[in-house]
Amino acid sequence: MTARHRLRLTTGLTGLIGLASLLAAPQAGAEEAALRVALSQSWGPPFAQVQESQVKGGFNVELALRLGQLLKRRVQFVPLPRARLDAGAVAGEYDLRCHASPDWVRQPEAYVWSAKLFVLPEVLVGQSQSPPLRRLQDLGSQDSVGAALHFSYPQLEALPNGWRRDDALSPDRALRKLALGRTRYAVATLFEVTAFEREAAAPGLSEWRLPIGHAPYHCAVPKAGKVAAADVLGALRRLVEQGEIEALMRAQNMATVALVVGPGSPWTQLSRAQMEALYLGRLSSLDEGGSPQLLSLGGDTLQAFASELMQRSAAQLRAEWSRAGFSGKGRRPQVLDSAAALKQRLRQQPLAIGYLPLDEVDADLRVLQ
Repeated sequence: MTARHRLRLTTGLTGLIGLASLLAAPQAGAEEAALRVALSQSWGPPFAQVQESQVKGGFNVELALRLGQLLKRRVQFVPLPRARLDAGAVAGEYDLRCHASPDWVRQPEAYVWSAKLFVLPEVLVGQSQSPPLRRLQDLGSQDSVGAALHFSYPQLEALPNGWRRDDALSPDRALRKLALGRTRYAVATLFEVTAFEREAAAPGLSEWRLPIGHAPYHCAVPKAGKVAAADVLGALRRLVEQGEIEALMRAQNMATVALVVGPGSPWTQLSRAQMEALYLGRLSSLDEGGSPQLLSLGGDTLQAFASELMQRSAAQLRAEWSRAGFSGKGRRPQVLDSAAALKQRLRQQPLAIGYLPLDEVDADLRVLQ
């Protein structure tokens, strides 16, 4: 993003004072209409990139700018603390809010909602010296957990002995406190943990991740806004149909597929090394639960799985499977013809493991990677 597209801040996101238009200049005498987009103080990498008091990009920012282009409107970001987003929608202070879910807002009926774009896999992570957690119930009631201010974590809040949360303004700041040893654990999305480790010189986080659930990512148009919901959501559907959501995610190094198991699976977590060994035929069983039944999809989903999670090309992965099958030392994953068929198999077979596009991950499935 060029300098004229950057947002100058004075103190955090709330000091944001403007954004130059990405669109061509309007005709003489014409004033370009605005698309006012809520910019939450709780966003950090990879959803918003802030360097030297400037917002330089991030998935949420780039998504809004792309929608502005399609709508032929200049994008005007409206910086708000997370606690004021709902009130701002009711008051008509903005026209679009992304990175949202009907479960997160006080008045979901005040918005017109998009379809789910993808899911946000949530994990617990520790310091490099923190005792690993195999189950959520292993978390001690006095173990401090870094969290984002005003975020709700139903899985943690349901623990019978409670949990000790230590709030920060955003998930990336919670991870920073964890790395500095100020908390024992932290909760964030896999996207945020990956971005933190990529950008921090010495991240200091544990290698293990404990998945605790996932939340849907939606965009929403306030009914009190100034732009028709049909126009905004129509433009968003165009981005989805043209594959631009996945392209924006990849530009921010966000995975577009997830390794998942069904609701009856004995596995609550799987390391990246275990996943790679299973899908390369170098590991046939896991300590808990026995031998997984590996499932696969073809086409673009296989390419995304190979490149994003396995760090290989699809051709290389197929070659590995062929060699494993020929030598008899490994098993080729069973290839299914659709995401629906793979999800059905996951629900029917507790030992099945497979991968799905993030927009196909249903609420009852468990994300492992």
